[in-house]
Amino acid sequence: MSAAENYDYYSLVNKKFSFVEEAACRGAGPELFFLEEGQGTENHHKLEQARTICFTCQVKKDCLDFALDNNIGSGIWAGTTPLQRKALRRERRNTDRV
Repeated sequence: MSAAENYDYYSLVNKKFSFVEEAACRGAGPELFFLEEGQGTENHHKLEQARTICFTCQVKKDCLDFALDNNIGSGIWAGTTPLQRKALRRERRNTDRV
């Protein structure tokens, strides 16, 4: 997903889902939550900043559920990376099978 597509997606989420009204990241801008390829050190700092915001968020569970339910493969959602959410989705599927 390009930066422009990420921004459009982020805007759609902000307009469509009421939990965003209470989100700690509201107004922070999408550039903090969508990391750029090849920007290792900068991405590390952005991830730390995003997680600091997410840590204080009252709607973190709603955010994570949204990202998992919609199979969102980019960006930081509820302080999780795409790789972490992939593992959580796999764990959810395995739990649902039991």
